[in-house]
Amino acid sequence: MPYDLHYSFGVETQLQKSTIFTATYSGIRGFDLFRSRDLNAPLPPLYLQRPNPEIGTLREIESDGDLTNNA
Repeated sequence: MPYDLHYSFGVETQLQKSTIFTATYSGIRGFDLFRSRDLNAPLPPLYLQRPNPEIGTLREIESDGDLTNNA
């Protein structure tokens, strides 16, 4: 089953009477996410022809994708 974690933390402090400093960090981490691959994709280096031209696009759905996001 795919799942993801969202987390964040921040600090805020007053430096002077009219100046406030704020810093915030947030992140996301995803595990076992769904992704799609074309099993009949054109091959390098020119990417001109598919391995089996009679099939066209052949999609496979997997649940082994990962995600990391920092902000």
